[in-house]
Order: sequence, then C-alpha cells, then structure tokens
Amino acid sequence: MPRPKPTPRRRAPPSPRPRARRRRPGQRALQEIRRYQSSTRLLLRPGPFARLVRELCLLFTRGVDYHWQRMALLALQEVGVA
Repeated sequence: MPRPKPTPRRRAPPSPRPRARRRRPGQRALQEIRRYQSSTRLLLRPGPFARLVRELCLLFTRGVDYHWQRMALLALQEVGVA
C-alpha cells in the first residue's frame, strides 16, 4: 500500500512586533553597571558635589574650612563612581 503524502503545514502569521529577549536574573543590572563604569558622565554635577563635600568637611573638621582644588574634587567624584 502506498504511503500517503504529508499535507503541507500552514505557518502562523508573523506577530506584529518581535518578542522581547529573555534575560537571566541580574544580567540587566550588570549591563547597567558596565555602562556607568565605562562612561565619563558623573552622577552629580561638579558644582553641587563640591558644595556637598565642603559642607561635610565643615561638619567633620569642627568648622575648619579647607581649600579644595578642583582636580581633587573631580578625582574624589570619579572614585565614587567607579
């Protein structure tokens, strides 16, 4: 007895938008960490950060006002990001 020919299967119509990628837990967070570490963008602008550092310095030195160099403040800010 001859074998019957298989009937062709119909494909489902394509969905209107592609399905979102499934990522493992924590992968998105690691991606964001890498992005912030590689960028030179600072989380706080230099002016407000300098005011914050000076205010904290006044609190911890009992009112003695230190003069901060701009490069020292920038280095301190970049260390906080990394």
